[in-house]
Amino acid sequence: MRIIPNGIFMRVIHLNVASIFFLFLYLHIFRGLFYGSFKFKNTWNGGVVIIFLLIITAFLGYVLPWGQISFWAATVITKFLRAIPKFGGIILIWVWRRFSVSNFTLKFFFSLHFLLPFALLLLILYHFICLHFKGSSSKISLAAPPLKIKFTPFFLFKDFLNFSLILLFFIIFDIWLTREGENFIKANFLSTPAHIKPEWYFLFAYAILRSIPHKLSGVIIIILAIAILLILSLTIKKYNSKNLIFVILFIYFFFILSWVGFNEAVDIFVLLGLTFSFFYFSSFICFFLKFFFLNWIF
Repeated sequence: MRIIPNGIFMRVIHLNVASIFFLFLYLHIFRGLFYGSFKFKNTWNGGVVIIFLLIITAFLGYVLPWGQISFWAATVITKFLRAIPKFGGIILIWVWRRFSVSNFTLKFFFSLHFLLPFALLLLILYHFICLHFKGSSSKISLAAPPLKIKFTPFFLFKDFLNFSLILLFFIIFDIWLTREGENFIKANFLSTPAHIKPEWYFLFAYAILRSIPHKLSGVIIIILAIAILLILSLTIKKYNSKNLIFVILFIYFFFILSWVGFNEAVDIFVLLGLTFSFFYFSSFICFFLKFFFLNWIF
C-alpha cells in the first residue's frame, strides 16, 4: 500500500470488492432458498463447498494487514485449533509456523490466500457445469420460452452496471466503510482491543461462536452453521410455497445474529446469541423432521 504506486487505490478496491462479493453471495443463497435450488443436489452441495472455501480465503485475507484487529482475530480464531483432541497443539504450531502469530504466519497465510482462489475457480466451474445440465430453479426462467440469450453483451453489461453502482456507493459515502478503525493501529501483542469483531459478513458466525463457552463445541457448531445447508438437498423432492416460512425465518435469524455479533460481548448479547443460535438450528431441524415424517406417513 505504501511502496507500490497507487497501492492505496488497489487495497481500497480489493477491500470493498470483497464486501460486495459476499453481499452478492448471500443474496444468491437467499435466492436459492426461495426458489428451492437445493432440489438440484450436485449444484447445491458444490455451492456449499464453495462457501466453506470462500470463508477460509476471506479470513486469511482479513488477517493479513498487520493491524490490531487482524492480529488478534488471527490469534483468537487459530487458537480454536487447540481444541482438536491430541493433535490440536501440533496443528496450531504448524499453522502459526512459530509459537505465536508472527511474520512467518503472515507469509504462510498470504500464500494460501493467493492459491485458494485457483481451487475456487475449479469449484465454480463445476458449479456452472451442474447448472448447465440441470438448469435454474427460478420459476421465471422455467416459465419462459426456450430461447437462449448470449452472455455478451446483455448479461455482461447488466452485471457490470450493477457491480459499478455498488462500488460507486462505497466510493461516494466511505471507502473504509467496512473496515474497523482500530485496525489502522499497528499490531501490538501487549494490548488487546476492547471489542474484537470480524467483517460484517462473518458477524452471524461470530455471534454463534461466542455463545458457546466450550472451544471444541464452538468449532463443531460453527462448521455445522454452514454444513447444515447440506441437509436441504437430502430432504427436498418437490418445492412448494409452504416452505417460504422457513426461508423467511432463516433470513430473519441470519440478520439478527449478525446484529448480535456486531455488538459487544456483554451478558445480554451473549444470551441473545445463544437464543437465536438455537432458533437458527431448530428451524433446519424442524424443516427436516417435517419432510421426513410426511414422506414416512404418505
